[in-house]
Amino acid sequence: MIYPPLILRIRIGEGGRKKIGLWLPLILLWPFVLIFGVILFPLILLISLLTWYSGKGKKLLFGLPVLFYLICHVRGLRVDVKSTTDNVYVNFQ
Repeated sequence: MIYPPLILRIRIGEGGRKKIGLWLPLILLWPFVLIFGVILFPLILLISLLTWYSGKGKKLLFGLPVLFYLICHVRGLRVDVKSTTDNVYVNFQ
């Protein structure tokens, strides 16, 4: 099973030196996201049932697992941007 990212690591460098290094624990946000999702799920279900025959309800209801799949696959993403003077590194772990 693939889990959502737990840590976001950001490093910003300037002129070949490391200026800022941040570790943000995303694992502390997931309980709040879960609570928010549980609260909003009945509303999303009601809206999707009301718009089911127009075709938009199916997209809304079946789009939620796809959104979770996308968030889980962000784990391992690395973005490294370098210029002649600056360096930015973002890593989802």
